[in-house]
Amino acid sequence: MDLNKLANAALEQIHNDGTFAQIVRKHVEKTVESTVSDVLGSYSDFAKSLKTQLKELFAVNLDKLGIPSYNTLVLKAVKEKLDQVTHIQGTERIKEEMDRLLADVKPEYKLSELINKWKADANEDREHDGENFSYHNDGTSYSSTWIHFDPEPGKDKYECDYKVLVREDGTLSALRIGDEEIKTKTIMWGLHGIGNDLFKIYAHGSRLIIDENRIDTYYDYD
Repeated sequence: MDLNKLANAALEQIHNDGTFAQIVRKHVEKTVESTVSDVLGSYSDFAKSLKTQLKELFAVNLDKLGIPSYNTLVLKAVKEKLDQVTHIQGTERIKEEMDRLLADVKPEYKLSELINKWKADANEDREHDGENFSYHNDGTSYSSTWIHFDPEPGKDKYECDYKVLVREDGTLSALRIGDEEIKTKTIMWGLHGIGNDLFKIYAHGSRLIIDENRIDTYYDYD
């Protein structure tokens, strides 16, 4: 009795009648659902979690068993399930984050008060005492004003992490965090601190009052 022939014949039959495809799809869907659930809980774990799960999935090597369609089958199942789960859970996560961000929005904010708040948050350990919060006002041009700021002292306007374009009526027409404008994925992973405050103003259409004569960028010693 040739056990290898029997095993190959059994595998070929399973492959041809669709049983193998069903088993692979079920395993892939379960893995992807679990992975995407973890993904939407923490951005920092996204790449590692998904990479680990998929790496384990692809670690099975069936090339020697004469079933070359395995990789194609897995890739197709992964793509379909990722598209489905990411759309559903991603939409829910964005809605939850938007509800949280816009829960306590005011119609108007003074920039001087916001900067005082951001300074206090950034200098809890007193490491910036005697320095200045980075702040640059480009002045009004075509009825709008670019403002650049960063809690880290000594940054020029091009180095600042936060940039807003303020219209004449005080609403924001643009908001940039880092080198990019706000995107859907940014909202999904959550905003905090300065980014959270600015997004509330931007998304809600609140007015940002640039009370330049009251802005104090100095980090006090007390």
